[in-house]
Amino acid sequence: MGTIRQLYRKIDDWAWGLSRGKYAILAGLIAGLTAFAVSVALGDPNYVIAITMSLTLTVFYYWFSPNQKEE
Repeated sequence: MGTIRQLYRKIDDWAWGLSRGKYAILAGLIAGLTAFAVSVALGDPNYVIAITMSLTLTVFYYWFSPNQKEE
């Protein structure tokens, strides 16, 4: 269990260190791929929803910059 927690911490620290744009693109890409994977698993691949989800979350994360640390 400790190695999983350490791996999570490393990935989390890496993601927090990304710039605003890179973080937004990463979040959008993960959301789009996940939406597409779920639609494929349900038997009806839907590219439109995956692309829309990806673009929407990329813009949202870039606009609001949720990984910005308050000073």
